[in-house]
Amino acid sequence: MSSSSESQAVIVEADVVQLYCQVATLALIAYEYVATFASEVTFFWIPHQVNGVLVLFLLNRYLTMTTQIMAWAPLPSSFQSIVSQYDAFYFTQSVQYLPWAAFSTFRSYALCPEPYRLFISATVLSLAAFPGILNLVTTLRFVSYVRDPVYGALPVHELSESMNKRLTIISRSLLIGADLLVLCVTWYRTYETVKFSRRDHAGTSGRTFSGTLLRDGTAYFLTLLVLNCLHVAFTLASVTPSEQDLDPASLMPLFSEPITAVLTSRFLINLQEVKHKLAGSSRSLSGGELEFQHNASGNSDGFIGSFGRELSFGEDNVGDEDVAEEAPVT
Repeated sequence: MSSSSESQAVIVEADVVQLYCQVATLALIAYEYVATFASEVTFFWIPHQVNGVLVLFLLNRYLTMTTQIMAWAPLPSSFQSIVSQYDAFYFTQSVQYLPWAAFSTFRSYALCPEPYRLFISATVLSLAAFPGILNLVTTLRFVSYVRDPVYGALPVHELSESMNKRLTIISRSLLIGADLLVLCVTWYRTYETVKFSRRDHAGTSGRTFSGTLLRDGTAYFLTLLVLNCLHVAFTLASVTPSEQDLDPASLMPLFSEPITAVLTSRFLINLQEVKHKLAGSSRSLSGGELEFQHNASGNSDGFIGSFGRELSFGEDNVGDEDVAEEAPVT
């Protein structure tokens, strides 16, 4: 009896911990939406231009929001309806990785020099998209459902704990590799440009387009690196509140997924804000900025091309007074 009571207490404690984590992430998403809604309207709705950046921003923002809403949606009464709702949740949760993979791919495509552009971009896409595809396959193929007198139905993972560990380590390692590759490309292509720009505009306070790529890209990588490393560490150490938890690896995805969406949204908003400030600027471009613009533009067209053209917008220093309302990345 004592052993059974202790087991029930552990399960209840695990449920409480998971509930607290879900409340925290929901609060983060709600705050982010309210804080950046004005920027969303200004930079993405008012221009009335359907392009790659707009599609990417909306997918990133609203897939994550949909995932959060579905996580809190009450379960229906019938068994089959509950199963369908779980499947829809798992699908949305997995698909939200694809806009993040596209964002990394477009950044590398826009910044890479021509001989290596396709290879680097394809590599980044493969590494970054794999975790989402893996999640989709494992949750829809290796999750079964059992009837429960309280909840109506409960999902049961059919993969062994050791297999879950291996898949988690592989997927997170690939994400780290993709982010590292994009960071290296960003540093290689923008660092010298930032130096030129700072030299040419010495004595003025402001930001450049390449400087935004460099700063936000570095913050993006370092934040996700910490989260992914923690995820791998918790997986290796088998740090889970309860053996009955839905995710036997760790609770880290509850934080890493919303934070990734927030960072991506802020990154895109900051790029658009600098672009719009520069559109009305009459100041001339420095030599380094012109070179960056020419090399980043390439000959891209269509969906990817629209993103590349956004990244290749002619850059200039933007005074601090012009961007006082900008939302910081971190």
